[in-house]
Amino acid sequence: MNSRATQFPHLSNSLTRKKLLFLAWAGDFHLDRGEHVGEVHLASRAALDGFAGRRGTYFFCGEGGEGRSILHAASDGGAALVATGLSEVLRLLLVAL
Repeated sequence: MNSRATQFPHLSNSLTRKKLLFLAWAGDFHLDRGEHVGEVHLASRAALDGFAGRRGTYFFCGEGGEGRSILHAASDGGAALVATGLSEVLRLLLVAL
Protein backbone atom coordinates (compact mmCIF):
# COMPACT_ATOMS: atom_id res chain seq x y z
CA MET A 1 0.00 0.00 0.00
CA ASN A 2 1.14 3.52 -0.71
CA SER A 3 2.48 5.27 2.39
CA ARG A 4 0.32 8.32 1.68
CA ALA A 5 -2.84 6.23 2.09
CA THR A 6 -1.82 5.45 5.68
CA GLN A 7 -0.80 9.00 6.57
CA PHE A 8 -4.29 10.01 7.68
CA PRO A 9 -5.21 8.07 10.85
CA HIS A 10 -8.87 9.17 10.54
CA LEU A 11 -8.97 7.50 7.10
CA SER A 12 -7.34 4.27 8.18
CA ASN A 13 -10.25 1.86 7.85
CA SER A 14 -10.00 -0.90 5.27
CA LEU A 15 -12.76 0.39 2.97
CA THR A 16 -11.23 3.87 2.80
CA ARG A 17 -7.81 2.40 1.97
CA LYS A 18 -9.40 0.38 -0.83
CA LYS A 19 -11.11 3.50 -2.22
CA LEU A 20 -7.83 5.43 -2.20
CA LEU A 21 -6.00 2.56 -3.89
CA PHE A 22 -8.73 2.39 -6.55
CA LEU A 23 -8.26 6.11 -7.23
CA ALA A 24 -4.54 5.50 -7.64
CA TRP A 25 -5.11 2.57 -10.00
CA ALA A 26 -8.11 3.56 -12.13
CA GLY A 27 -7.84 7.32 -11.96
CA ASP A 28 -4.06 7.68 -12.08
CA PHE A 29 -4.15 9.62 -8.81
CA HIS A 30 -0.77 9.94 -7.12
CA LEU A 31 -1.27 9.32 -3.41
CA ASP A 32 2.31 10.41 -2.71
CA ARG A 33 1.65 13.93 -4.07
CA GLY A 34 -0.59 15.55 -1.48
CA GLU A 35 1.47 18.73 -1.25
CA HIS A 36 0.49 21.65 -3.47
CA VAL A 37 2.92 24.00 -5.23
CA GLY A 38 1.30 27.16 -3.86
CA GLU A 39 -0.68 28.30 -0.84
CA VAL A 40 -4.26 27.03 -0.71
CA HIS A 41 -6.82 28.08 1.89
CA LEU A 42 -10.57 28.33 2.29
CA ALA A 43 -12.35 31.57 3.14
CA SER A 44 -13.82 29.79 6.16
CA ARG A 45 -10.29 28.92 7.32
CA ALA A 46 -11.33 25.25 7.60
CA ALA A 47 -8.48 22.76 7.47
CA LEU A 48 -7.35 21.33 4.14
CA ASP A 49 -5.71 17.88 4.03
CA GLY A 50 -3.98 17.17 0.71
CA PHE A 51 -4.31 13.50 -0.12
CA ALA A 52 -3.55 13.04 -3.83
CA GLY A 53 -2.21 14.72 -6.94
CA ARG A 54 -3.43 14.56 -10.51
CA ARG A 55 -3.17 17.72 -12.61
CA GLY A 56 -3.11 19.60 -9.32
CA THR A 57 -3.84 18.57 -5.74
CA TYR A 58 -6.93 17.08 -4.12
CA PHE A 59 -7.81 18.12 -0.56
CA PHE A 60 -10.28 16.96 2.06
CA CYS A 61 -11.98 20.08 3.48
CA GLY A 62 -12.61 20.58 7.18
CA GLU A 63 -12.55 18.00 9.95
CA GLY A 64 -13.74 14.41 9.84
CA GLY A 65 -13.31 11.37 7.66
CA GLU A 66 -13.81 10.44 4.03
CA GLY A 67 -17.26 12.09 3.84
CA ARG A 68 -15.74 15.57 3.82
CA SER A 69 -16.02 17.76 0.73
CA ILE A 70 -13.15 17.47 -1.74
CA LEU A 71 -11.45 20.47 -3.35
CA HIS A 72 -9.21 20.31 -6.42
CA ALA A 73 -6.57 23.03 -6.70
CA ALA A 74 -4.84 23.35 -10.07
CA SER A 75 -1.25 24.46 -10.38
CA ASP A 76 -2.39 27.55 -12.35
CA GLY A 77 -4.19 28.91 -9.27
CA GLY A 78 -7.73 27.76 -10.02
CA ALA A 79 -9.70 25.67 -7.52
CA ALA A 80 -13.11 24.01 -7.40
CA LEU A 81 -15.16 21.87 -5.10
CA VAL A 82 -15.46 18.57 -6.99
CA ALA A 83 -17.28 16.18 -4.67
CA THR A 84 -18.96 15.77 -1.31
CA GLY A 85 -16.82 12.84 -0.25
CA LEU A 86 -14.48 10.11 -1.39
CA SER A 87 -17.38 7.87 -2.50
CA GLU A 88 -18.64 10.61 -4.84
CA VAL A 89 -15.17 11.01 -6.38
CA LEU A 90 -15.21 7.26 -7.09
CA ARG A 91 -18.66 7.49 -8.71
CA LEU A 92 -17.52 10.39 -10.91
CA LEU A 93 -14.42 8.45 -11.92
CA LEU A 94 -16.47 5.37 -12.80
CA VAL A 95 -18.82 7.44 -14.98
CA ALA A 96 -15.82 8.96 -16.78
CA LEU A 97 -14.23 5.58 -17.51
